[in-house]
Amino acid sequence: MALARQPLPSNIGKTGPAGAGSTAPEAATRQSALQRGALEQYQRAQVEAASPTRLIVLLYEGAIRFCRIAQQAMRKSRSGDPEHKLDPGAANCR
Repeated sequence: MALARQPLPSNIGKTGPAGAGSTAPEAATRQSALQRGALEQYQRAQVEAASPTRLIVLLYEGAIRFCRIAQQAMRKSRSGDPEHKLDPGAANCR
């Protein structure tokens, strides 16, 4: 299955001219959103083109990563730091 390559927008890494209504934080947010989108597209293509063996390796890598996140959260919650208690919805670290 061949995946079509989509060109990246030509404005990646560029900010608008001063006074054009675009502030630096807005430009940085827009750029990081584009980068996240490109990363997600790359990762999706890697999974779609992967062999069954590679998919199993990816599965184990993800499981190990989330186990480490859980271990860190449990260690921090035992230390009494209420900001770092294990939160099932906060496992979106990459």
